[in-house]
Amino acid sequence: MDELIQWLAINWLTIVSIILSGIISLVVSAAYYHKGNRNNLQMTMLFPIVRLLNDSYSLANYKNLCDLSQNYCARYLTKKERAVLVSLVSAYSEVSNYKEINVNADSLISYFEYTLKNNGIVVKPVPIIIEDETVGYDYPPDYHYIDIDLQNIL
Repeated sequence: MDELIQWLAINWLTIVSIILSGIISLVVSAAYYHKGNRNNLQMTMLFPIVRLLNDSYSLANYKNLCDLSQNYCARYLTKKERAVLVSLVSAYSEVSNYKEINVNADSLISYFEYTLKNNGIVVKPVPIIIEDETVGYDYPPDYHYIDIDLQNIL
């Protein structure tokens, strides 16, 4: 036991330097690992998404965006970045599926509602009743078919 204590007294600086070197090496490796993952994320996912957004909106580009958003590197996104990506994919879906006929039909419907309101006609006359309490008002059940009918006419 005395020999061990004597050996530790002589070599304590060596032991501390080895442990400290290991900790520093671990921190440096973790930093480079994180930096490498972020660089890989940028090259395989973020830059292609930016290039895709510079192109015109189409269903094919939407499918490419979905493929890019499901890339393995997406696991290196922060929570905030992941939320932005999800909202981007959702918005791109709406934009890529939207056609001129839909825009025209929506425009006509909004003008129709505006004219009804100006003439004093209630646009949402159907009450929404939950547990014997009126919580709001909604359109008549067949009102939503007007949009489809207008698209068919246009």
